[in-house]
Amino acid sequence: MNKDNLEKIGKYLLEGLSEDEACIMCDVDPSDFRKIKEGDIVIRKYIEKKVVDFKHIHLQTIQTKKSEKNSQWLLEKLRPEEFGTKVNKNPTTVNIISQIIKNIQNNEEYSNIVPTNRAQLIEEREENDTLEVESVLK
Repeated sequence: MNKDNLEKIGKYLLEGLSEDEACIMCDVDPSDFRKIKEGDIVIRKYIEKKVVDFKHIHLQTIQTKKSEKNSQWLLEKLRPEEFGTKVNKNPTTVNIISQIIKNIQNNEEYSNIVPTNRAQLIEEREENDTLEVESVLK
């Protein structure tokens, strides 16, 4: 990897191209570049810095034009777990009638018919994860 190609790749990264796209523009095989980057800490840090510089430039631009929409968009993108668009808390993901029919066909008790939704599944997973962590800590 020569210095000229590396600088060109960095320039393309600052313009918004992906690493693979930048390599293609410089007639460098992306898979070869990944191997070189993995083995050379200087190249890896250079590329990482260019990617961060790209983000930084655009975040500064967004922040210079202060508006409620810009702030909302920025928070949703940077902190989706905290500021992301809220999902309906109880979206039904199981067709209740089809579940009843399946249970009748399988001679299952009707008490097993419980609508499952995404929020319940997430809560159950979090409870299971908490129990697993607590059991490991004991």
